[in-house]
Amino acid sequence: MAKGALIAALSVVAVLAGCASVQTEEVNKDRAMRVPPERVLAAEPPDANASIIVVRDWAMPAASCYWGLYVDGQLAARIGNIERVDLRVKAGEVKISTARDPMGKGLCGNVLGAQEIQRSTTIEAGATKVFRLMMLGTGGLDIVRADQ
Repeated sequence: MAKGALIAALSVVAVLAGCASVQTEEVNKDRAMRVPPERVLAAEPPDANASIIVVRDWAMPAASCYWGLYVDGQLAARIGNIERVDLRVKAGEVKISTARDPMGKGLCGNVLGAQEIQRSTTIEAGATKVFRLMMLGTGGLDIVRADQ
């Protein structure tokens, strides 16, 4: 009986250790698939004169969940693993943030917490900036520049 309990306990520890590890891979913007139009929610501002491209890395723990991508506080897209979205914006300061998908269900929703990461950038008229949505080894999210 004690041997069975020990094996069960070790099995639980092995499963939890596997869930805690985060495997990610950077994805080049040219390799990423475009977010389908039904998940691009941002309307192009009439005075848009610059572009941002956001590419989501491949991340094993969150592979089946979308992340919400926000531009200047508005939900712009629901972005999946190895996807990219190209958005037109107005030149100047632009705030980009990501959080769990507000339309997600179960573990893909806010069940695990509504972690939000925000970054600001200044973009000139006619310019394009590229950003990565990545998962950190701790399981947290981040947004970094990735001009390629």
